[in-house]
Amino acid sequence: MAPRYDYTLDPTGDVVLTLFNANAPFAVWPQKTSSACHPNAISAKGQSSESQDAEEDDSSFDFLVSSRHLILSSPVFKAALTGNWVEATVSEDGLRHLYTDDWDVQAMVIAMNVIHGYSRKVPQMVSLELLAKLSVVVDYYQLHDAFYLYACVWIDRLRAQLPDQYNRDLVLWICVSHVFQKTDILSSLTKTATARYTGETVTGLPVPSKIFDEIAWNKRGLQLSVAWKSLQALHSQLTLNEKCLGGWKNCNCRTAHLSALVAFCHSCPGLDQNNLPRTLSSKLGVSDLVERLGKFEYPNQKSREMGRCSHSLKKSVESIIRGLGGVVPS
Repeated sequence: MAPRYDYTLDPTGDVVLTLFNANAPFAVWPQKTSSACHPNAISAKGQSSESQDAEEDDSSFDFLVSSRHLILSSPVFKAALTGNWVEATVSEDGLRHLYTDDWDVQAMVIAMNVIHGYSRKVPQMVSLELLAKLSVVVDYYQLHDAFYLYACVWIDRLRAQLPDQYNRDLVLWICVSHVFQKTDILSSLTKTATARYTGETVTGLPVPSKIFDEIAWNKRGLQLSVAWKSLQALHSQLTLNEKCLGGWKNCNCRTAHLSALVAFCHSCPGLDQNNLPRTLSSKLGVSDLVERLGKFEYPNQKSREMGRCSHSLKKSVESIIRGLGGVVPS
């Protein structure tokens, strides 16, 4: 009796590709956030019953495929099937055997249909979740050419759903746009991520670390720029206005608060109150600036005017701390 395969891509195929641990957790978002979800997400917690069953069973799937198609489509498969490896050896059953694991089975089925030229079996539209899983398979097996037209169609039909918040979907989109070289989308996503970056991410995606390093660096620059401009505005208010921070005219307390502000700026390494580019190019960290602002030394309140001005200065400094994402000390 002929062996049965879960998926027969070529009835006369000479390779059995076995996928172990199908539907393994994919791009898991940190659980502390409300957007955390499992890769095969459908329910509120992001996990379909089918995916749960697949994980619990530690499922494996066999694909009967053509070595010729694999070799023509993928340098990775070519190396495995033509090199000096055990996979290139014909087994007793007359077939060669390849093994892989953790991929989403639906993504692998689509990949095999693309490789074997079954265009009608390739969906015309996929979800972002599935597209991200496909992008990982494409990147690993270097199937970019085979998937080029399909990816263009899928991405164009999902383009209107680009996220405007930093969350798991945005990270998946970064992966997709990087793998399929959609530079316009990637540029837009990194700008969105910079403005709303929280530091959370997922692992296991084929995204160069330099992309998230750049996002983190730009986020730091944006925060420091806002803080620097706020300090400059406060400095100008204390220097140029006729009234002090408390609204008093011709009040000497303005000098004391200006001195406190200048002293703070000089005591903060990397913060150049006269040169924003120099501040941004320094190694000044946002957390360092928040910590120092929390220890800001306000002048002693020697009068009603001084107390009112100190309160206004304190509110301004606390506003800068919040703008940096810090917590105002009690």
